[in-house]
Amino acid sequence: AMAKRRGISRGLPIPMPSLRFGTLGSRIQLRSFPKTRKDLLDVALSGPVATVLLSLFMIIGGLHLTVTATPPTLTRMPAIPAGVVCKRSFLISLITMKMCPKLLMQPLSQPVSVHPLFLAGMSGLTFSAISLLPIGRLDGGRAMLAAFGRRNAALASFLSLLILFISAA
Repeated sequence: AMAKRRGISRGLPIPMPSLRFGTLGSRIQLRSFPKTRKDLLDVALSGPVATVLLSLFMIIGGLHLTVTATPPTLTRMPAIPAGVVCKRSFLISLITMKMCPKLLMQPLSQPVSVHPLFLAGMSGLTFSAISLLPIGRLDGGRAMLAAFGRRNAALASFLSLLILFISAA
């Protein structure tokens, strides 16, 4: 929607495959280059910002549905270690602290039942974080290009890939 508003022609989405989730989202080729860097920045960040906001609403809704669920319903929900809910990120910990503080007192390896909406929201945040890596034609790479220019974006892309490669080994 932002590309259309800025008058930028786009190609078809190219899915980024994942063995675990099926797809990590899509990469969209820009057929026409934006008129200004601000337009490119707006287009690059609009998708991840929308995904983060939607994912946060899903996390809050999932925690609410978890807290209000009856015990028989909880047994049918997926169980994940409490550490995934409580220690995955500072923001998720804050939301969990406000909505269900008893969950923070569980041992980190203790399985806890959560609503699938919470898991979908967590996946959305993870995919947004991957999309915002300053690499090539991902949204983060386009944002780097718009904010800092071609040379600095290429350097950030190279360093990000190098750090990912070293940390994976």
